[in-house]
Amino acid sequence: MQETVHIHYWHDLIRDAGLGKEIPKQWNDFWQFWQNAQKVLPQQNDSNIYALGLPMSIDASDSYVIFEQILEANNLQIVDKQGKLQVDKPAIRQKIIEILDWYTSFIKMDMCHLMQLIG
Repeated sequence: MQETVHIHYWHDLIRDAGLGKEIPKQWNDFWQFWQNAQKVLPQQNDSNIYALGLPMSIDASDSYVIFEQILEANNLQIVDKQGKLQVDKPAIRQKIIEILDWYTSFIKMDMCHLMQLIG
């Protein structure tokens, strides 16, 4: 089975928030753009609009596909050429921890925003 990652956004919301016409194409710049959008959009709009939604479910295949893309973007191979899992190696384990911290930072940011809305 093959899957791909789809990115959907409303160009007019990005434009109206003054975030520019071009979305960065480099990995870190791309995600920083959406983190910035997450801070700006709620201030520009009365509704609860989120700039980013990432699947984080054990039941959704999207979660695995996204995580594989993140591993790839970080040049992290967790399986060697012989098909052996490499997560027990300290350097790989540490990089996985860093990636998971980065990945979950988006949901933590959303939770902080939600708590501010609830008051």
